[in-house]
Amino acid sequence: WWSPDAGYPDLNQLKIVFVYETKETTETQIYVINDVEDIIQTAIDETASLPSNVINGIGDGRITLISHEPGNPGVTLNTNPKWTPSFSVGNNENGTIISYIEDVTGTFNNSTFNTMPYTQVNASLAGTNFDVYMTQWDDPVDGTDDGDVNYARQIISNNPYNEAFMQWAPGGGDKITYVTRQSDNKYRISVVPITVNAAVGPTGGILFDNGYTFVDVPADALSSDTVLSVNPPSDPPSVDDPRLLETGEVREFYADGEGITFSEPVTMVIHYADADQDGYVDSTTIYEMNLMIWYWDEDVTPPSWIQIGGEVDPVANTLTIQTDHFSTYAIFGTKQPNDFKLSEMRVYPNPFRPNDEIAETGTKEDGIIIDRLPDDVTEISIYNIVGDKVATLDSIKYYQSHVLTELPYNIIYQGDQHGAVAIWKGKNDAGKRVASGVYIYLIKTESGDSKTGKFAIIW
Repeated sequence: WWSPDAGYPDLNQLKIVFVYETKETTETQIYVINDVEDIIQTAIDETASLPSNVINGIGDGRITLISHEPGNPGVTLNTNPKWTPSFSVGNNENGTIISYIEDVTGTFNNSTFNTMPYTQVNASLAGTNFDVYMTQWDDPVDGTDDGDVNYARQIISNNPYNEAFMQWAPGGGDKITYVTRQSDNKYRISVVPITVNAAVGPTGGILFDNGYTFVDVPADALSSDTVLSVNPPSDPPSVDDPRLLETGEVREFYADGEGITFSEPVTMVIHYADADQDGYVDSTTIYEMNLMIWYWDEDVTPPSWIQIGGEVDPVANTLTIQTDHFSTYAIFGTKQPNDFKLSEMRVYPNPFRPNDEIAETGTKEDGIIIDRLPDDVTEISIYNIVGDKVATLDSIKYYQSHVLTELPYNIIYQGDQHGAVAIWKGKNDAGKRVASGVYIYLIKTESGDSKTGKFAIIW
């Protein structure tokens, strides 16, 4: 399926790319069905159900045979077996790249493979070579256009054995995964970063990839025609700076395979993942407004990441910078201590009365809240009145200021006005409820500040 998330011009016009095989021979071809939404709706309107022959009944130009030959739509260079076609997912490509695997030896036989017992699968693959390819499908927007030009395919990966079950990586589509069979008949999963090239000259030009990376080269930035490239490195430089939080967004930029310094600044845009638009990088607690672009500088000793900065677009989920050179660039979150001091912290509800059926005086579910804390708290300890330590960060939950977006007791804040937050449910480190009484807290920070105070619990 082509995914609507790819930023396609018309979200209602879904597409399917599929394989058509001939059981008796090695012949296999790849087709794209356009206007899938219309086809489904037509079937529903006409029969109130999907007929089994809905695919076979498409005869109005909405099904396209993917070509490998420039300027010759509807013709493939050969009939070798092809499998696992998949649309690209990058926003800039709009699903116009289709990748697939093909047995370039033409020895794989569909009939044998589909009828033999599973114990003979390896034998059926002997002599095959399923290389990974991608081809540009230049005009998928108009399903009624029969004049699509499918440019010469580009090989992505090959080896002496075979590959199978190729698939684009989601959330950017800058990598492809596939299964390979090795010479010892063992299998492994391989990941191939996709390198995208663009020829740019003195008049300027654009470089972009399937992961939403975008470089705008202005006029006079280059003195001659140059092939620019971008790819996600398979082994990015290590991150030793304790301030940096990795987002997984790293890109290598080259000019004719090397670094380059431009005569005029270029605009570089790199995308970060926030599919649910909650303000945090997906699968992390990194707040998007704390993101910055850094570049890898090999000319310093030791080589290290150098901060550039960047303008965050929280809607498009991108960072934009101006730079005069190519290198390895990455998006990192940065640890940002907030402006709260221990002198500003508060404890509530105090006293804590979770059983009086009054929400304002506390509930067992929400616990005791300590907020307006700095982000560098290293210790929170709670003692009973005789000085016995009953709870530590083993049983007290501590959240830095950018983590919690909703607080207990319906306390409303703007941005990070709550500071860091600690929540204690009134249980000791062994998980048992403490007794009613007066308790003393001790809080320490990485900067050396400390504060003590009292609160009461009445069960």
